Amino acid sequence: MPVTRSPIQKQPVEDQQRSARAASAKGVSLPAAPVAQLSSEESLQQNKSASAPFQLKPFQASGQPVVQRAIKFSRFETYGFLSNWGSYNAAENELLQLETAAIDAFADLNDEQKNLTKVKELHSELNGVRDMTLEETGYAAAKKLLQSIIAGLKPDKLNNYCLREFGRPLVPDQYDAATWKAITVSGMPKKVKNKIKRSGSHDHTASHLFSSFISQSWNYNIMDGVGLGLIGENYQDVRSGNCIALAQVFAQMLQAYNIKAEAKYVRTEDQGRFIAKVDNFIDPKVRGHIYYKNTLLQGYYIFSAHAAVWVESEGKYFDPMSKMTYGDASQLIECNLTENGNIFKPAGGLKTLPFKKGWSIKRTDIDCPGGFKRDNVRGK
Repeated sequence: MPVTRSPIQKQPVEDQQRSARAASAKGVSLPAAPVAQLSSEESLQQNKSASAPFQLKPFQASGQPVVQRAIKFSRFETYGFLSNWGSYNAAENELLQLETAAIDAFADLNDEQKNLTKVKELHSELNGVRDMTLEETGYAAAKKLLQSIIAGLKPDKLNNYCLREFGRPLVPDQYDAATWKAITVSGMPKKVKNKIKRSGSHDHTASHLFSSFISQSWNYNIMDGVGLGLIGENYQDVRSGNCIALAQVFAQMLQAYNIKAEAKYVRTEDQGRFIAKVDNFIDPKVRGHIYYKNTLLQGYYIFSAHAAVWVESEGKYFDPMSKMTYGDASQLIECNLTENGNIFKPAGGLKTLPFKKGWSIKRTDIDCPGGFKRDNVRGK
């Protein structure tokens, strides 16, 4: 899931003074100012690539994080760095606030994000600014660069960096990395992956990702409607999900590739129950739950609602549970039903089932694979 970052907070002068005193008390030495001083946007750009170790942990004092002040202003250097501490003007305070926001943004990154090449470049740019002594004429350029660094660490930007570098999206928070990488990479042809690296997407990415997604081993359970239960890193032993969970994960997967996709109901509960005919169910262990003359009617299921993923660019639904794509759900529906307690009766004609007039279905308490209950057909 997306990375959250602390908003830019104005730090009172008193806090700045406390930060400096705490750093001094801990024996922390602030970086020495380089000989060259920033006096224009041109000189700032020349120093953007300054290299520095990728250190994100804040200094600690009395158990509280303290921002290490590194941005220096040349007008304070006459009598030493701390001689005019607390006398910042509005432009300088804004730069210090942006510096803090940038440090916080880097600190919030996870390991996968920190290791992206572009993120390392942005971190070097930040260190380049923090290692300088700024002339007042360079404030505007420094502000612009700090804002650019912060903007470059937003979740959508981070995800695009990963797409360009590896041809796949970042692993969402709380998702199992191995499973996510398997469903986003395993079914992707090399030429499509290379196109994604160049542009961040591809015209036919949705179809390739669907093939990859439905080729994985998924456990279906009609009662589990949360995507995290299918792919969460803490759910390895009990992973399962229904059509809603499957649609959620697949939609998120497409969105991570910059594809407009939405998990939607193709059939809502207020439309009533129905029998669905699914020839190729996502979980091969779940073969059906309706019995006729004591024999399982393989590929038939009763649902109260159903969800799939609408992909705008394709103009159709991608349905992970049935492994089908369609313009609407009508081809999935065998027959509409009326409901009276645990008895279901037809509300229309059948397409493929051989039942004759007068038939009904009675639900039992017998468990079937996938969280279904056994339903028995009554009548001829």
